[in-house]
Amino acid sequence: MDVSLTVATIRNWGGKAIALRWLLRDITLVEEEGDELRLLKEAVQQIEECIVITSAELDEPGPRILFVNPTFTKMTGYTAEEIIGKTPRILQGSKTDRSVLEKLRRNLSQGQPFQGETINYSKDGKEYKVQLNCAPIHNERGEIKHFLSRQRYIPLEHSNDANCLETPPSP
Repeated sequence: MDVSLTVATIRNWGGKAIALRWLLRDITLVEEEGDELRLLKEAVQQIEECIVITSAELDEPGPRILFVNPTFTKMTGYTAEEIIGKTPRILQGSKTDRSVLEKLRRNLSQGQPFQGETINYSKDGKEYKVQLNCAPIHNERGEIKHFLSRQRYIPLEHSNDANCLETPPSP
């Protein structure tokens, strides 16, 4: 068992120490939860697919990016600092399939997960195809608070096109 000890001095109105209060707490569960969070963070940082967490706003200007993993930065060319606070719409362009985006929005607004494929664009304007898997994240009251998106790189058939990413990002 892991414990935390807190000691506080109890003083009278004149400021004189008159007693000590000891608080002993079992922090085993807190440490286990911390270990679990560290493990999850490491896994998300090392996975070879893009992970994006956004706020849950669907109306204009749309959800704001709160977190991206290193694979996202390698695939898109945006650093985390550049993209945090922006909307994922920054990745869309002329070949982004609007019908896929409409279905994505509809599913998420209904609290349903979504899977589909579309074209996105990197910071330097190169297009790349991704398989999107998006899902709402609910709080303990069942309210949708965030969205989680996993994006898997799909090689484009015409990858010799100078405007396309030729290879998936390396982790």
